[in-house]
Parts: sequence; C-alpha cells; structure tokens
Amino acid sequence: MSRYLITTEDESTWKFDRPVLFLGKWCLNEDRWAVWSSLDFSVVDSRSIEQALPDLYQQTQQLHARLSVDLASALNTYHDLSFPNRFWSVIIGPWLRSFCDNVILRWAYLNQAIHQSDITESYSTIDDSHLSNHPRNFLEYRDLLKCPSWNQYMYSKMWTLMTNPHFATHTTDQVNETNSLPRKLLANRTRVSRKRAILTDTYLPRMSQTKLAILMGSRPTRVRRIAAPTATFDPEARSRLHFDEPSADLLHTIAREIVRDQIPTAYFEGLPELLQSASRLRLPDTPKLIFTSNRHLYDDVFNSWVAQATERGSAYVIGQHGGVYGLSRFPSYAELHEADVSDANITWGWGNSKKQVAGICLTTVGRKYRPAAKATHLLIVCDHLWAHPRSLFFDISEQAGFLEYVTRCTIGLPARIRANVLIRLNHAHAETGSSQLEWWKTNAPTIAIDYGLSGIRKVIHNSRLVVTTYNGTTFLETLNLNIPTIITWSSSYVQLRPESLPYFQQLQEAGIFHDNERSFVDHVTKYWGDIESWWASDIVQSARLMFCNQYSRVQSHPLLFLRRTLKTVTNIEKHRP
Repeated sequence: MSRYLITTEDESTWKFDRPVLFLGKWCLNEDRWAVWSSLDFSVVDSRSIEQALPDLYQQTQQLHARLSVDLASALNTYHDLSFPNRFWSVIIGPWLRSFCDNVILRWAYLNQAIHQSDITESYSTIDDSHLSNHPRNFLEYRDLLKCPSWNQYMYSKMWTLMTNPHFATHTTDQVNETNSLPRKLLANRTRVSRKRAILTDTYLPRMSQTKLAILMGSRPTRVRRIAAPTATFDPEARSRLHFDEPSADLLHTIAREIVRDQIPTAYFEGLPELLQSASRLRLPDTPKLIFTSNRHLYDDVFNSWVAQATERGSAYVIGQHGGVYGLSRFPSYAELHEADVSDANITWGWGNSKKQVAGICLTTVGRKYRPAAKATHLLIVCDHLWAHPRSLFFDISEQAGFLEYVTRCTIGLPARIRANVLIRLNHAHAETGSSQLEWWKTNAPTIAIDYGLSGIRKVIHNSRLVVTTYNGTTFLETLNLNIPTIITWSSSYVQLRPESLPYFQQLQEAGIFHDNERSFVDHVTKYWGDIESWWASDIVQSARLMFCNQYSRVQSHPLLFLRRTLKTVTNIEKHRP
C-alpha cells in the first residue's frame, strides 16, 4: 500500500486524507492520541535497525573518516591555508563526530521506511534561507538537536536528497575560488611560554586543580570564556566549498551536501574571527602542556586556541569527564574525538591503546563520604530522555522503555520501603523530551520527586542507598567513594562493551548490579533493614574494588600521580621527531 511519510510530530507537515507511515514513535505524541489514532497509519519497524547497529556504527566511522579529510582539504583550499587534518579536527571534530551520528540515524530510518512501504511522498518544503536552520557554532548546534523544527528540516532535506536522482550519479566536485585568510593571523607568537602548563575544566575539584598547577610549576590560570563568533550564513559562499575527491557512495555524497548546508558558520564564514578570538583568551601561544577534560566539548574559541598551540608544538592531554567512556558498547562521539586529537587520554582506569593512560576518577579527588547519621532515602537517580535522539548508539530514546523499567522497579518495592523512595530527575529532563514529572504523577503519584535543581551530593548524603538506572557518572563516583550503591537497567536502553562484562558479572554476583526489576526488588527488600552489613561484606567490597580498579580508580597520592603522568607526556612531546 502506498503511504505518505511523516517524520516528526509537527502536524502541519502531515496529510490526513491518505494512508501514512510514521518514521518513528517520536511522531506519536500521547497528548494528541485522538488525532493520530484516527488515521490509517503504520510505524517504521525499528527492530531491523537495532539488529544492524554494529554495521551502522562502522558506517558512521567510515563516513566520519571521509568527511574529516574532505573538510580539511576544502577548508584549506577555500581559505588558502595548509593545515594538517589534526588542526581542523581539534576545531570541528566535536561537531563533525556528532553530525555523523545524526546523519546515520536519519539514513537508517529513512531507508527502513523505503524498504517497509511504498512511499509516495513526504513533506519536502525546505527553507534553506531561514537562518534558524543553520547553527552558528557548536553550542547552537547542540541546541538545535533538541529543536522539533530543525529536526523536521533535517529529515525533509535528507529525504529530498535521497529521492533526487541527481545524487545517484553526482560524485565529483571541482575546486575553484578561494577566500584567503591573512597570514599574520596565524603567525602571532607574542606570548610563547614553553614552561607553563594550562589546566582548565579538568574535572578535578577546584582546589585540587589549583594544587596540580602549582605542582606542575605553573601558576593557576583561569581561562576566560569568550562567546564563539556568530557569523551570518552565506549560501553563495557555501556554494564555493567544494570537495575535490570522488564520493565513495550515495551516503557520502548526500552527507557532503548536508555538511555544506550545516557546518557551523564559526568554522566557515566566521573562521577568521574564530582564529583571531583565540588571542583574546590572553594565554601563551605555545604552552608546554594543555590539560582539560571538558572544555573542548563546548568552547569553540578554546578549541581554536588549542589547534594553533598544538600546531606549534604544545602537548594536548584530555581527561575522561564521566560515565559511558570505556563501558558503552559503542564508544561515544566524545570518546572517539578525544582519541583522535589528543597526545594522551587520561581515563578513569581502563585503556586499550598506547595513547590511553590508566588514570584515576578525577571528580572524587580529595572528597570523602560521610553519610548523615539518620540517612533515610532510597535515592533513585534517573537520566534525561530524547524525543529526537542525536544518535543510534548512546542516547536513550523516550521509546526505549526507560521510564517503564524504573517505574516497575519502584512500585514493586514493599510499601514500607517505597515510602522512603526519592526519584532524582535529571535537571535537563524537560529540555530534550517530554517532562518526566507528568509520568510520575500519573504512574506513581505518591513517590517523592527531586527536580534535580540542587547539587546531588547533599541528596546522597541523606540517602541510605543510591540506585542508578543508566550508564552515567553517578555510579562511578559512588562506588569510588564506597557509598552503598545499586545499579539497575534494562538492555533495551543500555548495552555494554564486551570487555566490561566480566566486571558487571562480579557486581551482579555481589548484588550491586541487576538487569531485571524482579532481582532488584528482591535484593532491596532482603537487605533494606541492614544495608550497611550487606555493603561491608567481603563479596561486595571485593567486587567493588575490582570494578573501581578498572573504571573508577583511586590513587593514594592522586595529584602526584597526575603530575608524573602529565610530565611524562610533555617529555614525550619534547622529543617527538
């Protein structure tokens, strides 16, 4: 049967007079059930996509490898520069990695729609000139990922390209005009300091970061925050951004076209301003070492400075900044980007390459756990969900069954225990999807809710037991600090890396990890009256220590360890041929 394809919940793009195919369950807003339930509809079956995740992940990495080379060459040509790929990856890498994840998600669902039904038409009114459809920097791009109108624009654009016969054979671009950047812009070296180490957003507690800087022989430096350029989207200029190598396939061709449309203006129209902005940070042009764990994931101006500093010889070290790293079945865009551009990665204990240093849990350095004398909460920590996932590989979709699973864990507890439950929402739960407050009011109205607006440490301090329900930072920190912890989730929304499975098996045998609600409820019911004795038992502590040694390591002298590690990296860089 022929069907009209609907890609988002925006009803202005729907047809009501014919059979339709919804691209995903994200189109079906429960509050609008009366509207869509009356249609002759079906929904794209996502099971084959889920089964194909390993292949899709490999496609994503191949696409990124091709586009990163494409863009380095095209940007060098357009701006009359000659920087290596690493320079460009430092600047555009976080966006490009995330962008590739997003393209593959849309590619997979649209191809499944074509395979599943005879699609006659889809909404294809695309306003390329509307400036709100084009990010100006990485922070704007991250905001657009949550925007329904931008998601509609992107689905429509990709569908139009996929169904355009021109793109089946259009495989080669020719290089033409250039737009030269002033050479003096890139030759400014007035603040060279090969002795200084610049530490910023390391994820160490503030005092520990200050002490580490002093141990490194540097004065603590507060790196200014400067807004990224907001250059205006220029379609005529973008028509001159060309790629000189043939496309590998249709996906590569389409992705190139979307890159030309979506690359943030700070990296193209505003590149001269972005590179000049680095001088406003008032940092040495060539410090001996740059160390961060998070700044690179949101600050375009900082990345511009890093790209220029590393091109002149500065060593670049990136530390792990939380969960997912080393544990998720598919490495996240951030993990892959950091492996690409850094001279060394300091993990929280794991490592599988020469570049990765088995480090320590950075966020708990110097912290001690002291529970309240009358701690009462059974704290259940929740994640935010995505109405429009950014990626097939690590975001938790609203349709993944997360809330259903956590609710079964909660209401399955005996009333005497349930009375102590406190659900901790992620502070951003309403920014990426529907507000979870409505869910809990409807499905467990008597359960206490913490809105996630205050620091979690005080809430943990008043909790007898912390339960984490997703693959994130919380359980890495609580296990590291020896706080009574249970981890529980469903494989419908968390998949683990094969090398981590033996460690979770040990946690499961000790009662710390549960992969189904029945096991979780039985365990909490059995030990709630004496959590302390269970937690102090040999089997629990042995499993905890084994896990932490791999994924959330403790060092007796953490700052000395970090100094030694960072100095080793800079010495390697000093003697690099």
